[in-house]
Amino acid sequence: MKASGSDERSRGFGKAARSYVNRASGGASGATARAASDRRAATRLASVLLGAGAEGSDIRQELRRLNLDSLASRTTEEIFYALVDYICEPGGDLDEAYARNAYIDAICEIPDDMKDRLERPDKETINFILERFIANTVMARIENAIGNDMITLPDSGMSARELQNLFQDWVTGRVKDSMAEVGGVLREDQVRSQIDAIFLDAYTILGSYDEKDDQE
Repeated sequence: MKASGSDERSRGFGKAARSYVNRASGGASGATARAASDRRAATRLASVLLGAGAEGSDIRQELRRLNLDSLASRTTEEIFYALVDYICEPGGDLDEAYARNAYIDAICEIPDDMKDRLERPDKETINFILERFIANTVMARIENAIGNDMITLPDSGMSARELQNLFQDWVTGRVKDSMAEVGGVLREDQVRSQIDAIFLDAYTILGSYDEKDDQE
């Protein structure tokens, strides 16, 4: 049976992601190591979200705990945009730009029906924001590899923007798989190790995705 266009695109996306992880980054461990600034930002983001969502706390109390009282008078959504300077490392190099752009995009992607929960984030909200942030950092690094002709996306009749959007959705799906595998970030005393595990698992999934298709 001939594969559908969707199946062929998924295989093409899998090959592109595999190529990035294994050829451009030296495997999942190498890709995870290269994403050190992304992992540090994700750890800070997870810690803020968990602190704000803790029993008897909220985002404003968490700001005061972090000595960021000047942000507490803003609306909840404005607070989360302003937190980019705390979550992400300052500076202008490419690694720092990946994290900052990924964070802003993740906040933009929060659905309207979830924004009311930002004051005191619940499990679903915490994992959604982290999932989108991590997926956005992974996608930024793959896009840079594409732009530098290190890897290519599959040929299709779609515009570059349409193909990129589909690839973004595909990468987000793989990161969501890794979040589910690790169980999400819910243990405040193990945030750093959990974040590292999620990144490693995500890059492992991307590095081995659909490998059997090349062996048939």
